[in-house]
Amino acid sequence: GSCYFLKKKPTCVLKKENHFSFTILTANSFNLNQNIIYPELKNNSSKEGSSLIHFKDPKQTNKRVLYENNKKSKRNVRTKINSVNPFTIPSTLNTNEKEEYNKNEVKNYPNNNISYIQKVHSSFVNNRFNIHSDSSFKPIHKMIQMNIYTDNKLYNNNNQKIKDSNNNMNGMSVTQRSPSIGENQNGNPQQKYMERFDIPNNHIFIEWQKEGEYGNDEFKYNIISNKTAGTSQSLFHNYKDKTCPNHVYEGRAHGSCPNYGKAIIVQNLLGEEYDKNFNLNFLNEIRTGYLNKYFKKDVEISYENSGIAMHNNMLRSCPVHENEEKLFSVKTDYNYKMCKSKIFSNRFTMKEYDPKTRLFMYYGLYGLGGRLGANIKRDKQKEKKYEDNITLPMKNPSLIKNLFDCSIYSYCLGPCLENSFGNKCFRNLPAYYNHLTNECVILGTHEQERTNSCRRTKEEKKKPNCQILRKTTDSKDWTYVSSFIRPDYETKCPPRYPLKSKVFGTFDQKTGKCKSLMDKAYEVGINKFSVCLEYLFLVSPKDLYNSRRNNYWGIWAADHSVNENNIEIANGKCYHLVVKPTCVIDKE
Repeated sequence: GSCYFLKKKPTCVLKKENHFSFTILTANSFNLNQNIIYPELKNNSSKEGSSLIHFKDPKQTNKRVLYENNKKSKRNVRTKINSVNPFTIPSTLNTNEKEEYNKNEVKNYPNNNISYIQKVHSSFVNNRFNIHSDSSFKPIHKMIQMNIYTDNKLYNNNNQKIKDSNNNMNGMSVTQRSPSIGENQNGNPQQKYMERFDIPNNHIFIEWQKEGEYGNDEFKYNIISNKTAGTSQSLFHNYKDKTCPNHVYEGRAHGSCPNYGKAIIVQNLLGEEYDKNFNLNFLNEIRTGYLNKYFKKDVEISYENSGIAMHNNMLRSCPVHENEEKLFSVKTDYNYKMCKSKIFSNRFTMKEYDPKTRLFMYYGLYGLGGRLGANIKRDKQKEKKYEDNITLPMKNPSLIKNLFDCSIYSYCLGPCLENSFGNKCFRNLPAYYNHLTNECVILGTHEQERTNSCRRTKEEKKKPNCQILRKTTDSKDWTYVSSFIRPDYETKCPPRYPLKSKVFGTFDQKTGKCKSLMDKAYEVGINKFSVCLEYLFLVSPKDLYNSRRNNYWGIWAADHSVNENNIEIANGKCYHLVVKPTCVIDKE
């Protein structure tokens, strides 16, 4: 297919069969049964030509696709891709068919290792292609299967409109929000629908407050910055203690929209066989040194086996006692009312005495357990299901029904973790939510990418593992969330999957038509869908690069009809947009 990076923000959508429009926060996968209803536009224009500048010279086209970065920005792009010449990727078919495809390798891309809880299903796992969509393995871990719950009814639509504010909170200036494009566009019937694609205005920095200006009922928050949060590594820097212990980068994890399919690859160097797409190493506990201080002995997992999940088996309850709960209730930087109604309505315990067996019952802090963790000795039980170095499931996993619950869960446990370890950076930790199992895994670090001060060789035993970012089809069931996901994310943030048979466009008030953003000027030399979407993610803005701000949307147009059987091998055109869409067009 054809891949386009858009320069303008789309303001409408057009219906086009075999065309897929997506954003930087979209999961790298398909939902071919998708049926999203949106307002129709009269006299929709699906003509691909527009008034945008066309670059006929291929060299100038490549410069245009690379967003005309200055030399400093080019050096900072994490993927050292020097050009955007067309390249394709191997399919999941047999080896001979794969060899027929173009195999231009993108060099210098970091590798990772296969996890101890992964199982290889493909003989093609040892390939050296750096960006591809082969499903080379499937995770074994499926401890509990729950019904998927995706609807979030926590937000009242009457309070969705953002108010102007100029407050001061915790020493941080609350800047005024500029109106989004949709607020002053009269006559666009898709205006409300397209608000969820307004990433620059909606994926921002918020903080929960008891008497917040925005939100509804107990879910009240204030806006602490109207700047757009990062879409790859998202960090907020306005803290007194800028760099957390054991961190390389400044800031704390933030961002009010979920990032579907974002994968943090932990490279543990355990074997020669590795998978560059996705692994489950991140679910192993992190090594921070704070748990050793807590137990006054070395119980933590080694660096070589460690992941980035938070310490799981150490607290007895949260809050620990009534006095601590009273302190939480008067905190000015903590929305205790929200946490009391949502998380702490019943006593939250991780260790309780069973009078029948006269033994203690143990539970994990989060998740479904079964991962590598600290070696903590527990009382012997007659039917012991776990080893001491395997994490336990939380007592009540039904607390987590969707990604918003997961985000709030991490936020609410923050003060308990801060008090237990004496580390302020253990508050407001990010988390991962699994859409298949409803598992919520709190991470033990705010960093998402780490390529400095990390293990490069097996001999380096006293450094944490390196971390790289990917977004492939294998990670589609995992969603990265901060502790500050906005309660109206289902209407203000992009959907999980790309729009099927839809093309982003901009609404023309004079004609009432939606003009397609699928323009030659935005075309990228990529013809596979998964590569088209992931490349947009890899070169997306980070908080460290404020000059790169508008690369959030894309379109992939298949050359032929696509279905479940051929989607991974189908060719098309890739467009990366730097214009915010304001409408969509049907493309049958």
